[in-house]
Amino acid sequence: MSRVGSQQSQPGLRSLFNGPVTVAAVAALQFVSAVAQLVGAVVTGAAAVVVTGFAALALVAATVGADQLFKHRKLGRVQAKRLVVGLVVIAVMLLAGAIAYLATRPESRVIEVRNEVTNGPTDMREDDVPAFLSTRPQPGCRPGDCRIAGTELTTGMQITATCHVTGPRMTNGQDNSEADDQNPGLFESRLWYKAHTADGKEGYISEVYIHPDDHGGLGLLRC
Repeated sequence: MSRVGSQQSQPGLRSLFNGPVTVAAVAALQFVSAVAQLVGAVVTGAAAVVVTGFAALALVAATVGADQLFKHRKLGRVQAKRLVVGLVVIAVMLLAGAIAYLATRPESRVIEVRNEVTNGPTDMREDDVPAFLSTRPQPGCRPGDCRIAGTELTTGMQITATCHVTGPRMTNGQDNSEADDQNPGLFESRLWYKAHTADGKEGYISEVYIHPDDHGGLGLLRC
C-alpha cells in the first residue's frame, strides 16, 4: 500500500529542481534583480535599471518556466536544464553588452549653439534674442524667473552638455504663420540638454538652439 502511495505521490514531486531549491533560486534572482537595479540607478542611470531588472527577471521566468514544462512532461530533464542554461547564457551576454555600452557612454559632450530662427520659406537668421540657459526646461523664461543671468548664447558659441531630458516642445519657426512651413531649416523638439558654460553656470537649453550635428542626445544619460 505504501508502494502505491509512493508511486501516486511521485508525479507531484516531479520537478527539474527540488522544491526548496527552486524557491531559493527564485528568491536569489529576485534579490539580484533588486541589487542590480539599485546599482544601475546609482552608477549608470535609469537605462541600467530597465536593463538589469529585465535580465534578472528573465532568469527567474526561465527557471520557473522550464521547471513547469518538466513537471508537465513537456520536456525531459536534460532538455529543460539545457533550456535554462541557454537562456541564462543569453541573458548574461545581453546584460554584459548593456553594461559595457552604458559604461562607455560619454559623461559630457561639447555642443555648439545655433541661435537661428526661420526667415521666410528658405532662409534662416540669427534670433533677435540670444539663447540662454534656464533653471528648468521651460520655454519663454524671463529674467528673474527661470532664465540664468550671464548665460546669453549666440550662434557658434560652445557649451558642455552632461545629460538630457524630455520637456515642453520648442521650435525655431513661427507657429502662427505658414510662411516657413517648407523651410528646410525648420525644426522642433522636446529634447533639452542640461549644460554648463565655461565659467561653470549650469542650466537647460532646448535642442532647437543647438547645431544639427549635436542633436539626438549624443549618447548622454537622461538627467
